[in-house]
Amino acid sequence: MKFDVLDVATSELPGIAVLTDTVERCLADAKQEKDEDFFSQAKKLLEKPTTKILRISDFNTKGLAGPSGQEGTPFHSLLKGAGVSNNKTETSGGSFGIGKNASFAISDLQTVLYSTAYRDQADELRFAAQGKCRMVSHVDSNGERRRATGYWGNPDGYVAVEDPADVPDWMRRDEIGTSIFSVGFRQNDGWAWSIAYSLLTNFFAALHRDRMAFEINDGEIKLNHNTVAAMFDDPRIISAAEADGQKSQLDFSRDLFRCLTSPDATEIEQEVQGLGRMRFRILVDDGLPKRVGIVRNGMLITSELQQFGDKLQRFVGTREFVAFVEPVADAASKLMKSIENPRHDSFSANRLSDPLKRQAAESAMKQLIKELRRQIEQTASIEEDDEVTLDELARFFAEDASGTPPPDPDAENDPEKYVYKPARKTKTRALRPQENTGDDGGGGDKETRETGGKRSGDQKGPGAGSGGSGTQGKVPPLKLRGLRTAIPSGHPDALKRTIWFTPTVSGAAVVQLEATGLNTGEPLPVVATSNGAVHNGTVAIELTEGERISLEVTFDAPYPGPVEVFATAELQEAAA
Repeated sequence: MKFDVLDVATSELPGIAVLTDTVERCLADAKQEKDEDFFSQAKKLLEKPTTKILRISDFNTKGLAGPSGQEGTPFHSLLKGAGVSNNKTETSGGSFGIGKNASFAISDLQTVLYSTAYRDQADELRFAAQGKCRMVSHVDSNGERRRATGYWGNPDGYVAVEDPADVPDWMRRDEIGTSIFSVGFRQNDGWAWSIAYSLLTNFFAALHRDRMAFEINDGEIKLNHNTVAAMFDDPRIISAAEADGQKSQLDFSRDLFRCLTSPDATEIEQEVQGLGRMRFRILVDDGLPKRVGIVRNGMLITSELQQFGDKLQRFVGTREFVAFVEPVADAASKLMKSIENPRHDSFSANRLSDPLKRQAAESAMKQLIKELRRQIEQTASIEEDDEVTLDELARFFAEDASGTPPPDPDAENDPEKYVYKPARKTKTRALRPQENTGDDGGGGDKETRETGGKRSGDQKGPGAGSGGSGTQGKVPPLKLRGLRTAIPSGHPDALKRTIWFTPTVSGAAVVQLEATGLNTGEPLPVVATSNGAVHNGTVAIELTEGERISLEVTFDAPYPGPVEVFATAELQEAAA
């Protein structure tokens, strides 16, 4: 596919006289402010000598077969069908024929032209071109009432023009395929890179498998099998995604692409009951977001299955990973296509009208969740360490690992040997609001000791922890080694909790605790701490890399259950 911007003389627009008259009459009849604004802008555009047009052309396709006036043909479905898809296969990408509306969304004239070259049933090369505009109901120059939708083409039956000589040169096609022209394109300086990052984010799998290729802005940007990997690190792609607030989604697609291509990824093909054969690729490595990407027909659809009871955000007891999931069998792809929404970004069995099929689809997707979690648990589960620091048992040993006897906390200092030093003043930084960090960490209750860490994902949360779900925002998460928690002896009311961990970096940090939940954690506000300072229910503390921390916190209410612990750099430090 190619995306190019054309500067076309306004006088060359097909049906320009009728289009101009229609815009003026709609402006005169406009009753609402938004209608007045739209038609005022449209009138100004039509008064300019040239008009911007975004041309989207495909190649190596079959074109839009006609006849254009015959209902059910691809050309008729595109121009006049509503929510109709004419894909011949039940596993194709489009499901609803609604994506065709996107070309109107970027047109400040709400006008789109189409031209296609195809072979008919007699294998003869045919051409067809037609235009469509969406205005509002109005009265024309003859005093007749007109509908909101208008067409340009052969007025006899409102069908396509079939002679290439009847259209401007820029609308003609020599190769089989289709061109779409969005008239009055809303162009900005970074339009090409915005399109590029969007295509890369959603179609990286199809690009990698050489099933699709894109050229943008007269070949300035090329997305294909050979360039897809490098494009994820192109600063212009990253900048465009950041400008649109989509950097986290671009990062997620890059992680999925790495999973798809890495020789270190584990690949499993498994039959899922009621669904069909599915492929799971799981890559385990530090820094990965503990997220799942579900792909169908080369297009990234979603990272969660909330409609089937699982957001796929919490994976307790696993190392950091990313998982790439896609149907292998046509039966699985067909079923997933049938429950895919028009935006191609989620699945829901409620899209099926037949209650039996709806129930079967829901059962199949729940089986997919069950199998997916099983594969992740087998592949990314945390392995037992050869050595674990048991801080709560340290008081029973006379010497530490170095063989040096620990100082007696009750002993008095020898005044002849003890060197007195002035107390060091410590400055606690004021906490600033955290944003866009994850929502899980390690922890445990009195009976069990669970390890934990941190992570980040794609939704807002209060911290960064093992199995979390937030995007990396302005506050970077900190990795904690040897994390342990325990209810101190002598506190059966579970109002206090002792925490040990070893930071991997130095600096000001914020430590937060949460009660472990099934899907999301619940914050545990801290009202007192033995180390650092309490602020808004969290602990502000200075960390030194490699220096083990022990602190005892007091909750605002008793809590005997398992605890998640995570830390983030204090915001001022993160910005430095």
